[in-house]
Amino acid sequence: MKRIWIQGIMTGSMQLVTWNIRGMNKLHKQKELKLFVKENKVSIIAVLEHKIKENMANKIVRKTLPGWKYEANYEYSNKWRIWLIWNPQLIECVILSKSEQYIQGRIKLRSRSLTFLFVAVYGLHTIQSRKSLWDDLRVLNAGVNEPMICLGYYNTILSGDDRV
Repeated sequence: MKRIWIQGIMTGSMQLVTWNIRGMNKLHKQKELKLFVKENKVSIIAVLEHKIKENMANKIVRKTLPGWKYEANYEYSNKWRIWLIWNPQLIECVILSKSEQYIQGRIKLRSRSLTFLFVAVYGLHTIQSRKSLWDDLRVLNAGVNEPMICLGYYNTILSGDDRV
């Protein structure tokens, strides 16, 4: 069974996406990502659970999305969980904070005077380990006076019936 987890938000001239895409070291996955970004006019994408080691990241991002910039959370996780990749011709991204479970940036659209905070999330697998994520999100949200989008894979369910 092929499972694809893609979430997205479109704000007029910008498409913001998160994708839980294992196996990015495989050429067909890189091509799939490149095609998806092109066909859907994506401006910024958070690639989650990609399993790419740090020494290969730059090569794969440059080959898959030439000219794009990216940030990763390698310094917080040896499990290679989050890349935040953006098109610098369309948006400006300033990374504000990172952890094992998120990357937060301030996003500014170059075509409009729209600025917002974006948090790309990949929640850990246990309730106990996700508690720090919820604490971090509370802190990130405290005193925020600009729009903030938290998007990603929280690795949690609303009720026991939701579990596959």
